[in-house]
Amino acid sequence: ASPDPVFQARAADVEDVVGQLRRALHGAGGTPPAPLQPSIVVARDLAPSQTAGLDRALVLGFATEQGSATAHTAILARALGLPAVVGIPGLLEAVEDGQAVLL
Repeated sequence: ASPDPVFQARAADVEDVVGQLRRALHGAGGTPPAPLQPSIVVARDLAPSQTAGLDRALVLGFATEQGSATAHTAILARALGLPAVVGIPGLLEAVEDGQAVLL
């Protein structure tokens, strides 16, 4: 693995495409289930394809443990005007399901 964050982000993009192909071949969906009410999504990571598939009526923004400002997920979020914070170590341990958070 390269220490360069740009190369790491591109490797994650390739993994996303491979995952999409596998899911398509096996007939499995790749988008996380939409929340039942308007929410901020907290996740370990989101692939660019998952970010693009988020229901904007219900997903008000997202925060992830992994990722960087140069990753396509972050770039896509900015392009969509979707508030996002990426690369927060320990996020999943700090936030509980249903907890109020601010971005």
